[in-house]
Amino acid sequence: MHRKPDGSWDKTKPEEWVSLFATNVAPAVRLSAKLAPLMKERGWGRLIHVGSSAGALGLPSAPEYAATKAALANMSSSLAKHFGAFGITSNILGVGTIATLGDRNDWTRAADPEAADPLYQLITSSRNGHYNLNPIGRTGRPEEVA
Repeated sequence: MHRKPDGSWDKTKPEEWVSLFATNVAPAVRLSAKLAPLMKERGWGRLIHVGSSAGALGLPSAPEYAATKAALANMSSSLAKHFGAFGITSNILGVGTIATLGDRNDWTRAADPEAADPLYQLITSSRNGHYNLNPIGRTGRPEEVA
């Protein structure tokens, strides 16, 4: 994911939307288009996509990211309906907040009280706070998703 912590409708350029769709959506489309026919021939298969609550809720600081996750959710549901009769399931995995390498700079900047990171402030301003959003009580790690 290539989300900018200072993004917004006012600051995000159309080219950035296109770039993020090329990163977050196009590979899933290509893989599904390549693998689903093979799964259909076998009469069994599993298509799994990585989602985000941002796809359903939207994000004021990253609308382009939220839109890509909404597109993935819709695609996954459409694939499930199209290929279900052939023994193929399609699901979207909702993993919660995961501390990826790309997020490391965001979290480091957010720990600096002078940095005023809007994305981190958005997450921590939720009713229960950032660490309570995951049932495990902390930010998840990439290896736990794998």
